[in-house]
Amino acid sequence: MIRRIAVLVLFFHYLTSAEAHDIYTGLTDTSGRPCCTISDCRPAQYRISLAGVQMLVQDEWIVVPAPVIQYRLLRGDTGETAGGHWCGFTELRNLERTTASPVAFCAVLPPKLSEHAQ
Repeated sequence: MIRRIAVLVLFFHYLTSAEAHDIYTGLTDTSGRPCCTISDCRPAQYRISLAGVQMLVQDEWIVVPAPVIQYRLLRGDTGETAGGHWCGFTELRNLERTTASPVAFCAVLPPKLSEHAQ
């Protein structure tokens, strides 16, 4: 009985995760490549600083390169980050085997910010 409950819980968690990731389906970079696969896009808080647009990824504020930023709304966005979304690698390692900063493929910000972030 406990095993059946655990299987059901995992099943519903998987469905919820898959549905949440569906908002990134069709999201492409400027070259037309998909921005993400199953696990590398997520809602992300953002801020505008003197360094440019920064997004909070794995508890670290990183500068997002301007060419990867898209100013648009994503259908299905629940609003927990006021429209901010980040797609990229987070577990990169350099040749010295130390953890490197996350690398963004795409970032999504609300359209109203496009004039302020330039």
